[in-house]
Amino acid sequence: MTVGGSILEKVMRKHVNASEEEIQYAIQIANKREYKKGDHFLTPDTVCNKIGFIESGIGMIYRLESDQKKSVMEFYSEGEYITDFYSYIRKQHCLFHIIFLEDTLVFEYDRDQLLQKFSQSIHWERFGKLTSESAYVKIMQQVYDNKFYNLEERYLQLINDRADLFQRVPLYLIASYLNTTPETISRIRRNLYNNAK
Repeated sequence: MTVGGSILEKVMRKHVNASEEEIQYAIQIANKREYKKGDHFLTPDTVCNKIGFIESGIGMIYRLESDQKKSVMEFYSEGEYITDFYSYIRKQHCLFHIIFLEDTLVFEYDRDQLLQKFSQSIHWERFGKLTSESAYVKIMQQVYDNKFYNLEERYLQLINDRADLFQRVPLYLIASYLNTTPETISRIRRNLYNNAK
């Protein structure tokens, strides 16, 4: 995919009322990086000073528990920003691992680049605000769903909202995201199938 036809450019055109020259410059200064499946974007021993935009591929943010099991917080795919916002804002070590589940193309911006862009015009400052709001809404939606919906409802909502995950992500990771086990998901599937007969 060429940079000119990138998803990032489409998102910028949608959310930033900036000139063509500004948009092209913002894309050109990004570090276009290709990650392999299994590569880390961030680890808990680092301080996050970058924000990535996923052009293609899928990433996952998780915490490694004491028994070495992965407690999945969220998945990020095409058209979404990926970072540890807590670490980025507080300038403290990351709380989580961020790893890629497929070969993934990411446009990366470091802190200084972003601050420079935000200071240039109100349009880019608004874009930064929208980026942060998007990350906040994604996290709060998960918190809300976990608190007010039962497991079956959350499973059905995930299918409706992000059916592609079931083709791209191992079931045990989806189970972790839903705070359950693969066996329980299989049981829910059987129940839904039997009830649909």
